[in-house]
Formats: sequence, structure tokens, C-alpha cells
Amino acid sequence: MAPDEKDLPASQPSTQTDPRLHGSHGNTWWTQGAETPARKGTQTPEHLNPAQTARVAGHRSPQGFSKANRLHRSAEFLRLQRKGIRVQSKHFVLYAGRLGDEAERRLGITVSRRIGKAIVRNRLKRRIRECFRTKLYTAIPEGVATVIVALSGAGMLDTPAINHELAAATLSVVKGLEARDG
Repeated sequence: MAPDEKDLPASQPSTQTDPRLHGSHGNTWWTQGAETPARKGTQTPEHLNPAQTARVAGHRSPQGFSKANRLHRSAEFLRLQRKGIRVQSKHFVLYAGRLGDEAERRLGITVSRRIGKAIVRNRLKRRIRECFRTKLYTAIPEGVATVIVALSGAGMLDTPAINHELAAATLSVVKGLEARDG
């Protein structure tokens, strides 16, 4: 040890600050310990709509839209498009048919990039699924799978227009299925 090191104080003075940093941790707008405290108790679902409240509470509607209600494989889509009943409206084409001995009503949705950007396409798919869940599910016979293909202009429709157009097309599909299965 060098002779001059033994005379140095062990602790540094606390008043010395780094000249490059202003305030606490370099942020002039941030004060030490200014974090907001966590909310206590449960949040009330007053700001949620009834569908969100049901989801929060864990209740599912009897006409839920689970994975069992979706078409997953492209072979299922192609089979319905080749052999199913076809009905076209102004903004949608519906294909419907039976895929086997299933008892579930199933839905497949096709929305191409021609409809719009991803936000528009995803919003349209959500609206179609909601229409299927609330309006079309009971109108379609059990065991029937449906493919809905969106045509140009469908992305600009509002929800009531989508519901109206799909309900009318579904009615035609059901009549066609009854006539074919006779």
C-alpha cells in the first residue's frame, strides 16, 4: 500500500452529483418516488359493454364461436366451394354443404387483400363472425358448414348492412340445401 492512500477517507461526500445528469436519474420531469399507487379492490365493469362483461365474468353465450365452429383446413374450404350450394349477394358469396356426420354448424371466412388493408380485413372478419354467432347460427341446419367469401366493397359496409345481406343470403342457402337434400 502506498503511504499516501492510508489518509484518504473511506466514504465520499453525498452532495457531489454528476454534472452531466440533471435532477433525479437525469430526468428533470421525474421525481423520486412519484409512482402512482396500485388500485385497491376490484374494478367495476361499468365501462365494458355486456359482451365484454360476460367474457370477464366467464359466462359464454349458448351460441358461442369456438374452434369447433371454425373451418380450419383448406381442403374443407375447397370441398364446399366445389360441391356446396352457392349463393351470391352484392358483397358476399356463400357456399354451404355437409362435410360429414358432424353435428356442429361451422364457418369459414375468406377475405382477400383486395378488400383493403389488414385492419379493414380483420374488422370485416370479426363482424362476419359476430353475425354468424348472433343471427345466422340458428338459421343454419345442424351439420352444415358455410364458407363466406368477401367481395370488393364489403370492407366499407357497416355492421347492420353486413347482417342484412348475410341473413338474406343464408336464407337462400338454406332453401337450396332443403331442395337438394329434399
